[in-house]
Amino acid sequence: MRQSYNRDASQASGQRGRWHKADGSPNSEDRALQRFADMMIEKLEDMEKSNWQKPWFTDGIVGLPQNLDGRHYNASNSFLLLLEMQRAGYRLPVFATFDRISRLNAVKTREGWKPALGDDGQSLPHVGVNKGESCFPVFLTTFTVVDKDTKERISYDDYKRLTPEEQKQYEVYPHRRVYNVFNIEQTNIREARPELYNKILEAHQARPCEQGEARTFAFEPLDTMIEGQKWFCPISLKYQDRAFYSKLNDSITLPEKRQFAEAGDESKFYGTAFHEMAHSTGIEGRLGRDMESSYGREELVAEMSAAVLCQKYGMVKYLKEEKGENEDKDDSLNYLKAWLGNLRQKPKYLNTVLSDVKKASDMIDTKIEEVVRSRESKLDIREDETQTVAVDETGDARLVDGESLGADRKQGDNEERPDVEEVETEEHRQAGRRWHH
Repeated sequence: MRQSYNRDASQASGQRGRWHKADGSPNSEDRALQRFADMMIEKLEDMEKSNWQKPWFTDGIVGLPQNLDGRHYNASNSFLLLLEMQRAGYRLPVFATFDRISRLNAVKTREGWKPALGDDGQSLPHVGVNKGESCFPVFLTTFTVVDKDTKERISYDDYKRLTPEEQKQYEVYPHRRVYNVFNIEQTNIREARPELYNKILEAHQARPCEQGEARTFAFEPLDTMIEGQKWFCPISLKYQDRAFYSKLNDSITLPEKRQFAEAGDESKFYGTAFHEMAHSTGIEGRLGRDMESSYGREELVAEMSAAVLCQKYGMVKYLKEEKGENEDKDDSLNYLKAWLGNLRQKPKYLNTVLSDVKKASDMIDTKIEEVVRSRESKLDIREDETQTVAVDETGDARLVDGESLGADRKQGDNEERPDVEEVETEEHRQAGRRWHH
C-alpha cells in the first residue's frame, strides 16, 4: 500500500518542513536524525565528564570512512561513521550497503549475473552480513534537473556541463535519502575471503608520520597555503597564546608553529588552523552561516570540521594528547557545553549542523587540493628536460624568458574532485551528484 505523508507545522511558519507518515510515526530521515543526535549527546557528555580533555576521535582508525570501491563518504557522514566505529570498536573504516556486499557473490556477464568464481574455477565462499548485526544510516543527496519550459529531465552530470547562462533554463531539486550501511567487520569477509580482507586491511594500516624527538609534524599543503596567503582571508602568525577569526576584519590569527612544538606537539597547530579556517567559511559571500545567534552551534561546526580534516590527513594521533590539569581550557569548549543543552532540547538542530560541517570541510579541502595540484604541476615542469624554468621569490615557476606558468598550465585544475556524495550512488545506480557552492 502506498504511504501518505503530511507536512508538519514548521512549514507554515516559514521553516523547512519535514515529511511524516500519515499515522504520525517518524520516517527514516527522522529516525536517522534522532540516532545522530543521541550519538552526539553521548559523545559531548563523555567529553564533559573528562572536563573536555577527551578528543573527538582516538587512535586506532586510519583515514576517513569509505565504501568497498574506495570512495569516501562526505564530511558529515564520515564524522558520524567515525563515532559509530569508536562506539562499536571497529578498526577498518570501510562500509557497504547490504546489496553491495551481496554483489561480492556474483559477477555480471552478457548472459546475466553468475556466481563469482575463484582462480580454480570453483564458486567462491558466500559473503554476507553476520547474523544479528545492525546497520547504520547515512544520508545521500541526489538531484533532479528539469527544464522550466518543456519539463524534460536531464542528468545532473549533463547539467554541470552547461554554461551558467544555459543552467538558468533548468530547475534543480535536491532529494536527501537515507541508506543503511554495515562495517566490513560486521560481515564474514575475513573468513570467507581472507585475501580480500587482507588487501583492505593493508590499505588502512597506520602510516608513520614525520615525528622526531621534538615531536614535530609537517603538513606541507597547509604550510604553503599560509605562507603564500592562498586562503580566502589573511592568516597571520604571532607569538601569542590566542587563536581567533575576526569577522570584522575577515582575518585569522594563529600562534606561531614553534609554540606548539614547545608545548609538546607541533601537529596541534594544524588542528587549530582548521578550526579557525572553518569559522572563516561562514561569512556572507562564502557559505553565509548564521554565526551570531548561537556561538555554541558555530563552535560545534568548527570543531567537527577540524576533527574530520585532521582525521583525513592523519593528525588524530597527535591531537589526542590531553591538556595538563593546570592549563587553561579553550573558551570554545564552554560554548560546546552550552550547545549540549540545546541539543538535548531540540535534536533537530543537528540537521543543519551536519550540513554546515560538510560545506565548511569541503571548502577547506578543495583549497588544500588546489595547493597540492599546483605544487605537483610545478614539480613536473621542473623535471621536464625540454624546458628551462626558474622559481621566483614567491615560489611560482616561470620560464627563463619570464613568462608565468599560470592556471592554464596547471595539471588537473579542471578535473572534478571525486565526491563523497556519490559513494552509494554507484551502488544503487542513481543519479546523485554533489551540491556545488
